[in-house]
Amino acid sequence: MNKKWEHKSISEVCEINPNSIKDDKFDYKSIKYIPIAQLNEGYVDKYISHDINSAPSSAKRWVKEKDTIISLVRPNRKQHLFADDIPDNLVTTVGCIVLRPKDKKELIPEFLYYATTSPKFIQYLTKNATGSTYPKTNIHEVKRGKIPIPPIKKQKEISKLLRDIDKKIRCNRELSALFEKISRIIYKSWFEFYEPYNVKSNKHIPDEFNNMKIKDICNTIGGGTPDTNNTEYWEGDINWLTPTEVTKSNYPIVSETERTLSKKGLNNTSAKVLDKYSPLLTSRATVGEVVLNSVKMATNQGFIGIEPRKEYTRYFLFENIKNRKDEIQRLATGSTYDEISQTQFKNLNVNLPPKIKRKEFELISKNIYSKIECIIKENNNLKELQNYLLPLLLSGKIQINNS
Repeated sequence: MNKKWEHKSISEVCEINPNSIKDDKFDYKSIKYIPIAQLNEGYVDKYISHDINSAPSSAKRWVKEKDTIISLVRPNRKQHLFADDIPDNLVTTVGCIVLRPKDKKELIPEFLYYATTSPKFIQYLTKNATGSTYPKTNIHEVKRGKIPIPPIKKQKEISKLLRDIDKKIRCNRELSALFEKISRIIYKSWFEFYEPYNVKSNKHIPDEFNNMKIKDICNTIGGGTPDTNNTEYWEGDINWLTPTEVTKSNYPIVSETERTLSKKGLNNTSAKVLDKYSPLLTSRATVGEVVLNSVKMATNQGFIGIEPRKEYTRYFLFENIKNRKDEIQRLATGSTYDEISQTQFKNLNVNLPPKIKRKEFELISKNIYSKIECIIKENNNLKELQNYLLPLLLSGKIQINNS
């Protein structure tokens, strides 16, 4: 730790939750809302629009430009955001804390964000969280947390370096989304609007297509969860995916999982290991999300795993299922949570294109998703680099040489 840099508590240097929708200056009739579920590590999936009179009761914290937002619920999940280029009516939940420097001549907003989302500070928040199901850190503990206060020049140098890495990660995410969109456009053009075929309208299915059930094209595989209290079942070398990881991710490909199973754990559950690049559909609670696995993995019971039997249907099925999310969600029912069964899913109709067109689409889409996979790897490496540099920069152990 750099002894020359003073360390101060959050309560000393920050305004905490400085604005509310109850403020006199908040005169908007609608809000853009960030619930914790939409908050990721440095970005938001999407803002949820609400009329001010029908907004959730938890939507209270008014967020301003360059504020820092950190989820206090399960802080180990690293759900936080630097509020840059945001709408004026942005609001977040009371499950988050909003921080703003009291004096920008002492502490700049960008440095505050990196100091309070550093591995050390996140570890502090996690250690002081209470509760078993939804561990949450008390605001008073946040106030007591300390961060270094280097000279402003140093703060700017450190923040610029880290922001440049974040900008590259953001650019890569946008490129990934663009590639995904291209694959979807080609799919729709060929297999929904039938542009390569001589048809009068997309209501006329080409003669070359075969109307089939999903069960005629692929096998479906469920998942399972072994006893979570038996340590022999966990921390092995078998990846094990949960729907929460899918909804947290901003990518269509999953390459690693938060938890792993041992062979003994796998044998004591209904889960099976699925081949690489199998479409994995979330089937309960959050229904209708679908990803590809770039490594072999098992899942919990919240998935339907799809292993194609017919040639050149892997990427066709992946796009087909992605484009039927609303239909799949409508079929889901349940008293505790919505769920679509394997039987319901297997009986969905599919208009299967001819083999030659499936093969052509497979080659194009496979190439697109291989590029997305490379982007994901680069972003993971960039995030690892940032996490490595962050504590060293904050402690003053390494210096930035602007020359």
